[in-house]
Amino acid sequence: MGMTPQEFLGHERWLNGLTLDTIRRMFREQGADQLFCKVLGTNNNSKQQIYVAQDVSEMAWIPTGSVEPVPSTSGKGTGRRGPIFRFPVRMAWITPGGAVEPVRAAKLIAYPQYPEVRLSGFLAGADNAPSFLMNENQRGHDPGRLLFLAPRHDGTLFALCVPPESAAAREFASLDIPDRRGVFARLRLDTQSSRSGLEELMERLCSIHRQGWISARILGKDGIERDCRGSNCGGYTLEARLGIQANGVAEPDFMEWELKTRAVPDIDRPGTSTVTLMTPEPDGGAYVTQGIGSFIRHWGYRDKQGRPDRLNFGGIYRCGMQAHADTHLAMHLEGYDGDSGTFTGAGALLLADAGGTVAASWSFAKLLDHWKRKHTHTAYIPCQMRRKPGLEYRYGNEITLAEGAEFRRFLRALMRGTVYYDPGIKLEGVSSPAPKTKRRSQLRVKSTDLGALYSSMRIERACRGEASDQEDI
Repeated sequence: MGMTPQEFLGHERWLNGLTLDTIRRMFREQGADQLFCKVLGTNNNSKQQIYVAQDVSEMAWIPTGSVEPVPSTSGKGTGRRGPIFRFPVRMAWITPGGAVEPVRAAKLIAYPQYPEVRLSGFLAGADNAPSFLMNENQRGHDPGRLLFLAPRHDGTLFALCVPPESAAAREFASLDIPDRRGVFARLRLDTQSSRSGLEELMERLCSIHRQGWISARILGKDGIERDCRGSNCGGYTLEARLGIQANGVAEPDFMEWELKTRAVPDIDRPGTSTVTLMTPEPDGGAYVTQGIGSFIRHWGYRDKQGRPDRLNFGGIYRCGMQAHADTHLAMHLEGYDGDSGTFTGAGALLLADAGGTVAASWSFAKLLDHWKRKHTHTAYIPCQMRRKPGLEYRYGNEITLAEGAEFRRFLRALMRGTVYYDPGIKLEGVSSPAPKTKRRSQLRVKSTDLGALYSSMRIERACRGEASDQEDI
């Protein structure tokens, strides 16, 4: 059931009268964290969908559910049919009076064969959405409409669309907005501050750098800091200083920026180090169908330090390398064409033996999901550890800022062996009734090879004035 004629006129008048300040206030009242705006073109409507990006990595700020690969039913007249990837979006329209109207079937759709990403299903089940601005038989072809999207920390994406003659559209047209995310302009929700998220991040990192040695800490889900013990404490301690809880959520850490520490012997001379890009668990192969215990018993090996009753599964695995001497497994990339840069929906990264048995695999959908959420804007921070008088860390001033992480770059780096698999998996108490397993599947890269993954990289100093401020890589 749609709006009555009287409700429609009231809705249109309300939208026309909105100013940018009013729009900011409404999104703040909903608890939104950021605000983005796109000027809609003539082909942005409910039938043709809304173009949002060329690659899903550009849309890390849009919270989504898990990706689903599906066959494409449309070649758009080009013959370039192929798989598509759908990401469900929990979307809601802001309506007159500040109420929200949930959408039933909103989703991002990635078309790798073009490539492009579009927003679809954004009116489904939302009777009070501004459908007249999106319907191709009404005003869905009008240029100059503005679409506002604002994510909230719980995974909700709030939306608002105003007509080109509205007060907000006229005001927006007069602004010079340098902070952009592809076709979207990023607006400040707090009109009192003109600083970008990167400026705020660098200020915080400068403060942490100047603190020197910091005791290892972790900020729990309950908001309480505790002592940290373990191999990941460098990252946890930095996050605790930034107020980031250790919840394992695969979303950017600080205002769109993913933070990654890289262990170095001396933060004043960082040098080369190994960087863990992500730790995705396999979603295929014997690892999944038979379980991790069976996987280790079949392909693992006795602990090389002589620790009894223990099996390990480790080593370095790169595409194009021979099978590992201890596990007899080799890594392969299926479904990716290195010449054209295209990939299939059924593609996967595989660990297989000489007979073709797949021990473990990671579907492109799984890898794409992780890559989309975490790597569009990444800051790599040098991190030095010492164990006396207690476990402590200090953080470097030279921050590597990487942007433009298209998924194709990641697949190409896998194919060339630049990104490699470096697991740390073990089974302890092998002969006991209840053996213990440790899962750690790591995709890693040398810090000197990070440039293969991003369209741009530069080094900036968190504390400006301490030597040169910026250096392109």
